[in-house]
Amino acid sequence: MVKIVNFVFEEEADTKYYMTYFLRDGTWSLTDDNYFQEEEGVSDSSKEMKEDAKGILANLDLLPKQAEFLITESGTFQWIIQQSTYPSKDIENGLIMMDLKKDGSVGRLFYSNTENKFVRDVEILSTKEAYEKIKDGKFDQYNPFQQGDQLVVTDCELAYMYDSKGYYQPVYLFTGTLNGEEWSLHVTAIK
Repeated sequence: MVKIVNFVFEEEADTKYYMTYFLRDGTWSLTDDNYFQEEEGVSDSSKEMKEDAKGILANLDLLPKQAEFLITESGTFQWIIQQSTYPSKDIENGLIMMDLKKDGSVGRLFYSNTENKFVRDVEILSTKEAYEKIKDGKFDQYNPFQQGDQLVVTDCELAYMYDSKGYYQPVYLFTGTLNGEEWSLHVTAIK
């Protein structure tokens, strides 16, 4: 279940900001209630507006140190934080998007940046060992298999996801078909 908290802020008599906060991963967004009616179709990506956008994030200590900066066709400023190389560094990835109003104030801000501190190296299963877990039925699946189900595994890749305690850990992502329908499963890669 996704837990969401909503806040409403009134800055001035004519301005109301809505903030949505996703408790699981800390992602949040801030939107001026009037932004979509007043600013629709505005795409000012001038040098001045770029500097305004960067300055706002810098003043809030939200400007990422290493990110790819883009401007979409609609004028949305984006900072794409690339995932660091595992395992030698802490892992950081995310996306920040900002739309500015004509007066240079924030119309909409979306912030999703995750920083993970490297804790330790772990020994991981080989792909073959992880596949054996599937063959032996040693995994959890939301809808359990029924006798006669036909599973065809077509791909396996090492990925990372959060566990129930908030650790970012290695998993194998298996994909394929179950009874002719698309199927996928994460299997922990830690021995």
